[in-house]
Amino acid sequence: MIQVRSAVQGPQDAAEQSIRDNAESTLAQLRQHAEDGVLTDADIAEATGAQQSVRAVTRTDGEIAVTSRLIGVSSGLFGPAGSDQCVVFTLKQPLGPGAEASYRDEPSCPEATFSPTARPVQS
Repeated sequence: MIQVRSAVQGPQDAAEQSIRDNAESTLAQLRQHAEDGVLTDADIAEATGAQQSVRAVTRTDGEIAVTSRLIGVSSGLFGPAGSDQCVVFTLKQPLGPGAEASYRDEPSCPEATFSPTARPVQS
């Protein structure tokens, strides 16, 4: 059996792609904030912005893990489509320029325990 996939992206696909784009952008911003060797709660709040909900931050000697719920929305012919995904961003210690960083999807997110010490600046 031959399957043919359309090259046209549907609303759900676009919503999921917006999550991937958001994850890549967030990872880049977390890395940028960590270049000085420190990643504060305020840095995390600013890097993650309003498109996601930080659920937890775990700090160990080896790494900092930021668990977030990312949301993607797109519009389509029959109205908006949405998708969400739990993502864990991991930055390896020591932090600084070129520090190892990655993200992975998780099947579900924990209840929110993160409460930043400072709110991100809205522009």
